Amino acid sequence: MENILYLILGWLFGLLGPQIINSISKRYHKNDIKNSIISELKEVSIRLVMNYFQIMLNYGSLDKPILIWIKHHMDNYHGAYPTSKISEDIKKMLELDDKMLQDAIEKTQDGTNLYLKTYFLPFLESKTSYLLLFSSKSQLSISEIRSDLNIINEDILYSRKLFFLTFNSLSPDNHKIVNINLKNTYLDTAKHSKYLIENIDNLELK
Repeated sequence: MENILYLILGWLFGLLGPQIINSISKRYHKNDIKNSIISELKEVSIRLVMNYFQIMLNYGSLDKPILIWIKHHMDNYHGAYPTSKISEDIKKMLELDDKMLQDAIEKTQDGTNLYLKTYFLPFLESKTSYLLLFSSKSQLSISEIRSDLNIINEDILYSRKLFFLTFNSLSPDNHKIVNINLKNTYLDTAKHSKYLIENIDNLELK
């Protein structure tokens, strides 16, 4: 009787084994997956911060609260992306009074357009099945981050089309229109980037 019981249990585990093993394996790796997702998002976030700074410096309006916000993110980043020099430059900018700061910013605005790169989350995209291990709130937050990044990439792709149009032989009026649209697209990218950076800051994977 005992041997038959073991045979039945063995048969059941043989049927359920792959699903159980897969579930256990996913839960065992949950913390590693979590840390890797957060690490990847931080790398994307600092690139967003850098582009936000460049866009606002060239096309937007930079003031001390914005500079402090940018510097805070740079100083709290400990990855491989080089931020120390720009952080030091921002520190020097913050030491200026408001008029001197605006004068310094205006001197950098030479009308040169930016060619922005799109963003990818290869690790996160390869581990979407593992997201079910996290809470519904966490899954929703990740979904929003992916959606926000898609919006930014769409902005960037559109800015590239406008960027290349500036090299075409256009009438002065059309060239002006393209440059205005390009500036507005850059500013949209900056606005969406800041929103996404803050969403990444507030992300809690549980």
